[in-house]
Amino acid sequence: MLFYFSATGNTRQVALWIAERLGERAVDIETISGAYSYRLDKDERLGFAFPVYFGTVPSIVADFLGRLHVEVESGYYGYIITTSGPAPANAVGQMRHLMLKHGLTLNAAFSVKTIDTFLPFFTLPDGAERARLESETEVQAKFAAEQIADRTRTSLRKDIFERMTTRFESPIYYVARKTRAFCVSDACTGCGLCASHCPSHAIELSDETHKPKWVRAECMLCLRCLHHCPHEAIDYGRWTRGKSRYREAWGSVSKTET
Repeated sequence: MLFYFSATGNTRQVALWIAERLGERAVDIETISGAYSYRLDKDERLGFAFPVYFGTVPSIVADFLGRLHVEVESGYYGYIITTSGPAPANAVGQMRHLMLKHGLTLNAAFSVKTIDTFLPFFTLPDGAERARLESETEVQAKFAAEQIADRTRTSLRKDIFERMTTRFESPIYYVARKTRAFCVSDACTGCGLCASHCPSHAIELSDETHKPKWVRAECMLCLRCLHHCPHEAIDYGRWTRGKSRYREAWGSVSKTET
């Protein structure tokens, strides 16, 4: 079984590639509400795939682990797949700690580099560069799948640089995830997709304006609302204006009219 969380579609595609190679199920954790129990057969594999935010494990993944009860058999193989632009920093160590806290063992961790969709820092590639990066992602995902199929164990120890990277990025993330930075333009039609698909449940439609309003002080900063707004009406301050959005369908991209 492979559980995954995907904000903009990258991790979902990686999880599907890996699950297909292993002949196992890939389950979106957002489709699971409340407590969830799963019984591992002997020698079965148990995986988690998720993007890395500022060197940390997304809170939705940590919450899911708290609701997950796994009946384990001897010899099972636990692994994680982290997807990100840069290195995963100390997210591996965090996930190992979370899994141990809930009685699960982590045997291996694999990092698959994907197109970075964090628009405040990056601009989405297009054309040949985009095709090259997507091809590299597929190659890395399928290589990881081969390693998982062989039950390869990897080192889970991270060097001092990776630990320091997370320590440096965490305070930035604490500030950056404040929802006051989000804004909505007049292009908004009040369709409500941003509110209905926000994994943090941080958005509601205003009764007065029928436009989204952020009802929580902070969110995961996954930027799903920004990328999947059909009218590209949502921005994160001035840092995302005029930049291409990343759609759910693998390989599709929309260019903002400027």
